Amino acid sequence: IFMWFVHKGVILTKDNLLKTSWIGNFGCCFCDHNETIKHLFLECSLAKLL
Repeated sequence: IFMWFVHKGVILTKDNLLKTSWIGNFGCCFCDHNETIKHLFLECSLAKLL
């Protein structure tokens, strides 16, 4: 089910929260890039390490 949510793009990452008028920091907690689903699970240096 989780992988289906990732595929559909409905995981509550910061880019999806901003679409719902969320006020907060758009950056990734682990690095300096914008937090998207693709970044969080594939491109982030911590994700690559894990």
